[in-house]
Amino acid sequence: MKFEVRVRMPHRYVEVVVEGDFDEVQKAMDFIDKFTERFEHPEKIMEVLDIPKVRYRGTLSETILALLNSSWGVTPRTFREISEALTLNGIKVTKGTLQGVLSHLARKGKLTRFKNESGRYVYALTGGGTHEQGKRV
Repeated sequence: MKFEVRVRMPHRYVEVVVEGDFDEVQKAMDFIDKFTERFEHPEKIMEVLDIPKVRYRGTLSETILALLNSSWGVTPRTFREISEALTLNGIKVTKGTLQGVLSHLARKGKLTRFKNESGRYVYALTGGGTHEQGKRV
């Protein structure tokens, strides 16, 4: 009989899938504890994913611009990536609020929102970075 176990690490960045018969899965589960130790703390996740540390800058708009103005922001980022980067930095924000701020920054011309090659919307600093912009939306 074949078994499959999925273990999602904190903050949804890493998911481990173990497949095999019962004995194989049981042996693999012994190693998952050692693997998850690396992802217990947000600081370690930020280090692995190269997410910069930012502090709240008085407004959410300024904080997002600071985040995207780092080397991490050179690559256009999805809504989810921005949301999780803020969460890892200890800045809790609802989806609706974040969407509103990102839309506001795009309307003001500070961010560009476009679809990437996989068809997902991404955000990038307007005129910044080395990304290749698609059709502006």
